[in-house]
Amino acid sequence: YGEPTTIKRGTVQNRLGATFNKFTAIWLFSNLYVGFQSVTTKIDSGLVNIDTTKGFNYREAKLKELTKDKRPL
Repeated sequence: YGEPTTIKRGTVQNRLGATFNKFTAIWLFSNLYVGFQSVTTKIDSGLVNIDTTKGFNYREAKLKELTKDKRPL
């Protein structure tokens, strides 16, 4: 896909205190979204998402809905 539109870098730490590099790369096209996460819940597994624009918008809306505080203070 060429150079990513955005790259976010960071680190994660395991239970023993060792740190590892992680990154998320995103490619945005007119009708396609490609996302790559080098680390998910385990340091030895990653994730690739490929969505149409409609699928990406649906995923984002559901994520906002799920993370919305349903019990405001």
